[in-house]
Amino acid sequence: DYALLAFDDAAPATPLARAFSVPFHFGGAGRAALPDSGWDGVVRWADWDTKTATPPNAVSAIEINVHPAAQGRGLSTLMLAALRDNTRRLGFTDLFAPVRPSLKHR
Repeated sequence: DYALLAFDDAAPATPLARAFSVPFHFGGAGRAALPDSGWDGVVRWADWDTKTATPPNAVSAIEINVHPAAQGRGLSTLMLAALRDNTRRLGFTDLFAPVRPSLKHR
């Protein structure tokens, strides 16, 4: 439910992009603000929520990755929109998307 793939219409077996998200509980004790540790912290929250049967009330984007041959065609924007639409489809109203610059590794 939280992993999305985009395929090339001309070559349907060829994935062009992927997006992952995770449901978690936001708000309450110790969760009045998003963690400073970014999506790593949200993943830890989601894991804890699963272990403690805490129902999620929000979703966080984890990754959008576009195949190098498909970059520069606006797929990351489309994948973010797909994450938003999927979040709504699953019954959530809040999607958080921690971002970093594309060339951060440099």
